[in-house]
Amino acid sequence: TNTNTGRRSRHGGAFAGGGRGRGRGRGDGVPRSARSGVWEKISAVGGGAVPAPRIGHCAVAVSNTTRYVLYGGRNFLQGQYHHGVHVYETSTDQWSTLAQFGDIPTDRTGHAVIPHVDGLIVFGGMTSQGLSNDAVFMDLMGQWDGGLA
Repeated sequence: TNTNTGRRSRHGGAFAGGGRGRGRGRGDGVPRSARSGVWEKISAVGGGAVPAPRIGHCAVAVSNTTRYVLYGGRNFLQGQYHHGVHVYETSTDQWSTLAQFGDIPTDRTGHAVIPHVDGLIVFGGMTSQGLSNDAVFMDLMGQWDGGLA
């Protein structure tokens, strides 16, 4: 089913999750199917804690898997930064929160996330201390390794 994602800004890319629409933060998720090229609203009937509504986050499809990873962003109204790494498993329609360890980066919004063969590279964004231009790597098990740039 081709789903109208609704007007929104500051959402997560090929996964139109969250963002701002109609003057409020959105807490929905609408990934674009890599196979069909169609927007499909997710219901998360499989369970798991659906991430809080946010803007300025990134959500990317992880290569060679059935997962989307959502990272960062901030609450639209209060401006509180979100740090958790959330994983949506398309095969089970379920959200989970990935445990993180290692050199965990500062919470951020407006950053870029690039999928890598065995993890993700996070670059830049705005932190509570100001603009950032660091690049950090996280493997798919939640291990962060800072200082790539």
